[in-house]
Amino acid sequence: MVEPQKQTLKTGTGKQPPAVLVLGAYGLAGEAITKGLIQFTDARIMVAGRNSEKLQQLVNTVGSARITSRLFDVFNQPALKKACDETDLVINAIGPVSISGLEIARAVSDSGTPLIDLAVEQIHYQRLQQIEPSVKNHHTIIIPAAGLAPGFATLLMKHAIEKLSEIETMEMFYVQGRIPDPDSGLGSIMGAVLDPLFGSMTYRKNRYVEEKFGENIREEKMPEPFGLTKMLGISTIDTLLLPPVLGCANFQTYFAVGVEPPPGLDLIIRTLKPHKYPLSFWMISKFAKYTMRQSYRKALKEGKTTGGYIKVRATNSGQCWEAIASYHDGGTATAYLPVILTKKILSGKIQKKGIVPVTDIIDLTRMQHELDAMNCAIPVQENIVPIE
Repeated sequence: MVEPQKQTLKTGTGKQPPAVLVLGAYGLAGEAITKGLIQFTDARIMVAGRNSEKLQQLVNTVGSARITSRLFDVFNQPALKKACDETDLVINAIGPVSISGLEIARAVSDSGTPLIDLAVEQIHYQRLQQIEPSVKNHHTIIIPAAGLAPGFATLLMKHAIEKLSEIETMEMFYVQGRIPDPDSGLGSIMGAVLDPLFGSMTYRKNRYVEEKFGENIREEKMPEPFGLTKMLGISTIDTLLLPPVLGCANFQTYFAVGVEPPPGLDLIIRTLKPHKYPLSFWMISKFAKYTMRQSYRKALKEGKTTGGYIKVRATNSGQCWEAIASYHDGGTATAYLPVILTKKILSGKIQKKGIVPVTDIIDLTRMQHELDAMNCAIPVQENIVPIE
């Protein structure tokens, strides 16, 4: 039997700690990850982006001798390759990945460097399958959807199979009070807008069906202060990965987006084709920024914080299992899983190669133990009730 080749560190040798490259470091998730890496690892952190002022502001905010900045555009392949050659691990917090995700992943894996990817879009995961043979040939790993939702929420949903012997329907509901500032999270919003243009799917009655953005809207009772909340059905990588694992017939993830999409938005987006035309992309991103700012001002006026909840519900013919996880800040909570995975990769505890889902690396119980050790718990309340 041939032993799998182990991932070796390129820079973390002798007295020098390993190096981690964070792409999109001054975004909402990227900044939280950078701070988490400084707090919970001894790694040297290289933050990268194309805005020198924002990079310098981040370096000054973090205020650590272990952080340096690198100014380049990820579309500049030689610059990206040079940065990858100087690091032991890359974390990609750039969005939307339907525009640049595959080329980033290819460049990172071709350098033999592990990649933790926060991308949630289905098209990104499907494209990654194209380069998996190359990823394995380079003896490295790509871990997609490694954030909060998907990420922690993925582990919470998979946890249901330990509670119910059979699952017919799985639903996930995500709500956050507000974003930290009115311009945070644009990449995530644009990713959700663009993904249906590539044929994103939802899962109903044991089969995949095409999803239309903005058409699946429902209300769900969430813990206070949210109460009855309008949710938008947005399918992610989890929709591709979890139904076969859970054995369920129906699977849907919902997100509270603050502002209800206008009627016919899916048709407008499909007509404008923002994934093909830069002007259309600019127009829709401007509209997205406007709605985000409106939602931010409304939430701020209502006194909402950056905390929120993830509710997971699994049902069968006789029982309903619910779990509710609470977090105090969405950006900070998004960083927890990447930080934990970073520690495992740099310490040599992850030897899998190829495109590897988070559920193949860690489970909910183990992650909660890791969070407890970091004094960063995400409390989870569970209950099972009979269905009459």
